[in-house]
Amino acid sequence: MVEYNAGLPVALVEYKLADDGKGHRAPPYDLRHATPRAIAKLAEMAGLPFLLAYYWSETWAFYLVAVNDAARKVYGETMALSERRFVKSLYHLRSLKIQEQVLDKLSNVDLAADAVLPRITR
Repeated sequence: MVEYNAGLPVALVEYKLADDGKGHRAPPYDLRHATPRAIAKLAEMAGLPFLLAYYWSETWAFYLVAVNDAARKVYGETMALSERRFVKSLYHLRSLKIQEQVLDKLSNVDLAADAVLPRITR
């Protein structure tokens, strides 16, 4: 997915369901596969961050995996965030300030300590 502001891209994000709370978990993900390699190449050419954003549908907690250097500058190698913190970070990428009434509607639940993290091959 392209995250953008006023028609200008600010990041490439591949959203993946990590766990739906009903037994479905994300399969392993191989960054060496042609699809993520092509997206990474596009991100590099455009100077955009490219990250994987795994989410837990029961809590809307996120686990981010930076795929390129531009994403690592913002998020480090990996980062766990509540929905509120993740959305706030997307607004930051857009150089926008998020309104408090928007933040108030978002989950502030962090990733559970016992959450099963996705397996990613680089």
